[in-house]
Amino acid sequence: MAFDATRGFAAFAVLAYHIGHAVGLPLFASGYLAVDFFFILSGYVLQKAYAQRLESDLSFVAFVRLRLVRLYPLFAMGVALGIARALGAIAIGDPRAPSVPELAQQTVLNALMLPAQIGSDGIFPLNTPAWSLSLEMAINLVFAAVLFRASRRWLVAICVAGAVGIGFAATQFDSLDQGWNLSSYWVGVCRVAFGFTMGLWLARLNMVHSARFALLVPVILLFVLAMPRGNIPAAYDVLIVLVIFPVMIVAMEGAVITGPLRTLFTWLGDISYPLYAVHYPLLIPIGLVVKRLHFGPWIAAAVMFLGAIVAAMIAAHLDRLIRKRLQSPPDQGMKRRAVA
Repeated sequence: MAFDATRGFAAFAVLAYHIGHAVGLPLFASGYLAVDFFFILSGYVLQKAYAQRLESDLSFVAFVRLRLVRLYPLFAMGVALGIARALGAIAIGDPRAPSVPELAQQTVLNALMLPAQIGSDGIFPLNTPAWSLSLEMAINLVFAAVLFRASRRWLVAICVAGAVGIGFAATQFDSLDQGWNLSSYWVGVCRVAFGFTMGLWLARLNMVHSARFALLVPVILLFVLAMPRGNIPAAYDVLIVLVIFPVMIVAMEGAVITGPLRTLFTWLGDISYPLYAVHYPLLIPIGLVVKRLHFGPWIAAAVMFLGAIVAAMIAAHLDRLIRKRLQSPPDQGMKRRAVA
């Protein structure tokens, strides 16, 4: 349950980071690092949930189907919202809008979870954060093909290679907020390679310890993602990703949450992926509305925040309906922990 809370807080940090950029406020200045936390947590949870099944009764094709059912409906909703936003921009004559042929190309490639570098809006111009979801799906495929049975030595080697790439990227860009455009796509590959394999390695350690400090982890996560970048942002990013996040994952293992917090943490876990998947395409149209109404930056930020939450809750409901139709009866009985 502590994992649910951190997923939710991380998604809210990403939302706040993007809203801050939209309205010119310093909100969660390190929120982009939540992506690295997601990668580590994903590796950890998938190792625990699927590794033994892949060794025994779960085929590669069946695993891919499970992951697509989990990831793609909300991914597609984000792309659809991006298409609607682009069509609106074309209709009002926005000079930043793509041409119709460009939009068609973007739609085909992004809907297939493939990059489409057209213009300056990154490799997923219809929904910029989708670059990380594309890499998540790719590393899931690699996991089911080879990583679930890879030796610890190989996992460490991939981890180290990814860490070296992350360190080099931090020095080159002075930030790890990279991977969303073509020129820095290699940074995204390093981030997912390190994060996911670190999660796999941590899960295989099977460490037994007291989880009494687990409730502090979501609070610490919010703190580190909200920290201003300071005078040594590159060093801060590397320290958080390579050291602090893995320690947080280990600290949460075995935590059992009861009482009112259980309900809150469950909601945070349920809303995290819908919020991450659909919020970005909505910020520009909501921003245009609040600009016309002459709202100040803090009021505008609050409106964007609430609008994104409402949209995420609607998306979560639609996602449940779609997955219920797509899932076969055996899949519906899977443990909640398999939902990463």
